[in-house]
Amino acid sequence: KPKVEDPILGYIINKNDNKISFLDIGCGSGESAHFWGNASSIINLSSKIEVFGVEPSNEARKNLLNKDIQTFKSIDQIKNKQKFEIIRLNWSLEHVHSPREYFEFISNHLKENGIAVICVPNNDGLIYKINPKCLELPIHLYHFDRNSLEKYAKKYKLKMHLFSTFSYPQMYLYANELGLISTPFKNKINLFEAKVFLKMNQIIDKAGLGNDIVSVFKKLPK
Repeated sequence: KPKVEDPILGYIINKNDNKISFLDIGCGSGESAHFWGNASSIINLSSKIEVFGVEPSNEARKNLLNKDIQTFKSIDQIKNKQKFEIIRLNWSLEHVHSPREYFEFISNHLKENGIAVICVPNNDGLIYKINPKCLELPIHLYHFDRNSLEKYAKKYKLKMHLFSTFSYPQMYLYANELGLISTPFKNKINLFEAKVFLKMNQIIDKAGLGNDIVSVFKKLPK
């Protein structure tokens, strides 16, 4: 698994303030934050800061309510005056029908000096350049790259503060098993080949061609 710093935990540690309000859009059960695991989940963070969730699943919302975590069915249920220091969309923006509504929501509900963390698959990722059939259709309704995220941000008075990409090396091997791409590693690879493969993967990620994006946005000053 690639090592990628979690912007949420970094922000909370630096602020050292238990009054931070955090909204997780597409929070699921609240027990895991996808790539970031349990440490950055809203259930785990609820003992340290004020957390809220947005989740369409009735069962998930009921379970979170039992843990005293307020969860909304959609962003439309959140009052205009309610603001958050952190807003996160962890691999959820690619599933929504209108991304612009979520950028507009972030612009209206993000506190000054707060951060919005958006993690999505990278349409510029190498695996998708090798074979566009690796894109998860029709599960993903929209596809993003750095340019498209910055265009949305500019329209809604947000500025990209951080951008990085990363890849799971296993994605290439899995795509190979499905017959979508060819790799030199059909079955087993030796230690030297594994090290070369991982090193190459790190170079690709730093070049912005990793298969997933981690981006952080801040509000532009008025």
